[in-house]
Amino acid sequence: MSLPAVVYRFLPPDDLKRERGFTILELLVSVTIFMVVATLLYGLVAKSMGLWKQGEERREIYEFGQAVLSRIATDLRNIHTGGIPLFADLDVKLIADVDARQRPRLRFVRTLGATEKALYRSSGARQGPTDVMDLNDDAKEVFDGTLKPSRGLMEVVYTVLPLERAMEEERNLRLELGLEEADPQEVAQMQTLNGKKEEKEPPSGALVLYRGIRSPIGGNRSLFALEELDEASLIVRVAKPLAYGVLHMGLEYAGNGPGDFDQPLDVGGADVIWDSTRGILPEFALSIGPGSVEDPRDDLFPRAIRVTLVLERPDRARVTSLRKRLSATDMRLEILDPSILPRKGSAFPYVKVGEEWIEVGAVKGRTVTIVRRGMRETVATAHQAKAPVRVGITFRKVVPMVSYREHVANQ
Repeated sequence: MSLPAVVYRFLPPDDLKRERGFTILELLVSVTIFMVVATLLYGLVAKSMGLWKQGEERREIYEFGQAVLSRIATDLRNIHTGGIPLFADLDVKLIADVDARQRPRLRFVRTLGATEKALYRSSGARQGPTDVMDLNDDAKEVFDGTLKPSRGLMEVVYTVLPLERAMEEERNLRLELGLEEADPQEVAQMQTLNGKKEEKEPPSGALVLYRGIRSPIGGNRSLFALEELDEASLIVRVAKPLAYGVLHMGLEYAGNGPGDFDQPLDVGGADVIWDSTRGILPEFALSIGPGSVEDPRDDLFPRAIRVTLVLERPDRARVTSLRKRLSATDMRLEILDPSILPRKGSAFPYVKVGEEWIEVGAVKGRTVTIVRRGMRETVATAHQAKAPVRVGITFRKVVPMVSYREHVANQ
């Protein structure tokens, strides 16, 4: 038996050249080109995703701002003025002022909306009801039949608190109600820190908007009976957070006349103070003295209310800080990132440094010219280096009153 012969095939030189692989140089060039293209594509996709995310965040904040503004406008449009002055209820009032830091506070009486009427139509079904509508277990109290009749009216309060103070008081309230347990290690740490004289961080300038309701109106526990409405520990008990990340909440009340919100109230403009009784707040421009409190015939209610709401931008890149200390009289400020400033020609050329609003002008490098200090009812004050500088998104709405009472003459 013979073995098969081994056949060798020799390729011509030209065939060898056609079947050879890539050289190292060709591979390196190919990989380099691929990496450059991939990097460009990744950068393009990353930038597109960033723009999309930024757009979504702006859409969400705009929708949220409009929702909050709509909630406030609904309350204001349903303000109850008491009906015929001769038979008006003395519990029906509108009291608006500011606290020691010029933050707005508003209390008024409004009619119940369709939602409240549907929820509380069975209130007072049992004898001896003891509970009031106050956003605390109201549905359960309706089910148990312990909710007092509403008389179709409810008191409403709006106010704001600094974010840091609100968080502290909310936690204290949860601890008091047993909804949260205190961490012994955290308590010991806080006691240690309180015992040291350390420099506190500058306030962030962020606020929490609170809304509270109470029905029936009047009585010893009425929202109008609260004298210390600027106490944070009291606010968190009578109201619930409506919005976080608020930088400014402005309320202006226009009386009779053209309703020019840039003019004083006594010449047909508006003011941040309003007292429908004309006897509780002596600083009210149309006040006529304490004797008017018990006389509903001369009560006044605004023709329109302008609401200004400034919300913090969702992207943290819109927050920067001062490069150096700013005194109460300086008219130039230096910030780390001037790109956050409002665009030239903006209708709201304001930045918030700490708790003060400042109108800004020309920008040169990191130095910003100040046009006016202490805007939006704030006070010009000194700010330490690294104090936060914020630019928010402004929402504004003029709410005409469905029912109002004009001022004829002081009597």
